[in-house]
Amino acid sequence: MNQLLRQKILKNDYDLAIFFKTDTVNPDVFEIIPKQMKSWYFFMDPMDQVKRVNAFSYAERATFSSSTFSDVVEYAHAKGIKMKWITEGVDPSLYCQPHRMKKYIDIIFAGTKTDKRERLINKIRGSGLHVSCYGIGWENSPKFGPDLVSLYQGSKIILNFCRDGEGFSLRVFQGMATGTFMLSEECSDLKKFFSRGIHLDWFKDDSLLILIRKYLKNDKLREDIAKNGGEFVIEHFTWRHIMTKIISDVEYV
Repeated sequence: MNQLLRQKILKNDYDLAIFFKTDTVNPDVFEIIPKQMKSWYFFMDPMDQVKRVNAFSYAERATFSSSTFSDVVEYAHAKGIKMKWITEGVDPSLYCQPHRMKKYIDIIFAGTKTDKRERLINKIRGSGLHVSCYGIGWENSPKFGPDLVSLYQGSKIILNFCRDGEGFSLRVFQGMATGTFMLSEECSDLKKFFSRGIHLDWFKDDSLLILIRKYLKNDKLREDIAKNGGEFVIEHFTWRHIMTKIISDVEYV
């Protein structure tokens, strides 16, 4: 694969090569990129994955690099590596679809099962509330694309649990773009993008059940916030917005 990638880069006259999810790509591939071609390393994972995939060995070789988590960017700067803070985006043609069904699921979570997530889900279920989980380790298999969109749109509340660090999953943008209410675990980056109670809401451990009950009981409040949040994401965080920013940065240099 690395050899084929080298051949493709050298054979074609690209202006920009963007690298996502590159842990199977040799970092030396950046060294053979022609001088007239710029490269961008787009890192999408939290801090605990930086060392596992040797992320900075790619970042320091690329013309540009970015991370979707602010603490990764700060860590890179401390190491003397230039890195921009740019989020992922959503595809409105997939996620921003008219709602065609009534709400039939109170609470939904889609993501891999972890010890922390299981503890919080058990807390919800132990209180008598119903939550459906989809993903590796849960009772329902993972869902993607249109199937996931349909599940989100058929739910009243989408849950998001954050991993260690300052950032949040693309799940937040995707879920909000469907026009469904998002209740996320609190994290620093979330507060820099959204207004609480306007676009979505967030919880700490002790407020999780209180907020779930609040929003299940108040349909208008929940749906107003979901509408605001969906419109905000489509207005600011589609892949067109993200790629426009990247191309603007590349052309500026």
